Amino acid sequence: MGTEYGVDSDSFVNTVEKQNTDFRNRLQTMESDRLLDSQKSMYQLPSLDNYSFANSILSIIYICIVLVLAYKLYGSTKYSIPIKVLILSAVAIYPFLIASIELILYDNVLFYYSVITGNVYKKNEL
Repeated sequence: MGTEYGVDSDSFVNTVEKQNTDFRNRLQTMESDRLLDSQKSMYQLPSLDNYSFANSILSIIYICIVLVLAYKLYGSTKYSIPIKVLILSAVAIYPFLIASIELILYDNVLFYYSVITGNVYKKNEL
């Protein structure tokens, strides 16, 4: 064929075929990665279900402990009513606050360790 518009048609066809081959290879790679990711999620799902079940059981046990403590505090004459309310409310809100307190303490320990050793401190983003 001739060179219309300054382009050799054979080299143009070869370039397009090479690009198509590259696109096919990339598409196959993406599909295999997606397939592996879905397989990974299938293997992780039972583990996640087990953790969710354990979390539910531990929550029920904790609620039972709080109820037993409330019963024991109610029957006790050792403490005054404001102290009983304070103890019971502290025990009831403990699970909601401990994760935040733990994260703050962990960040502070990392910060002071980096200051002592002279390393750069990077705060973890949540």
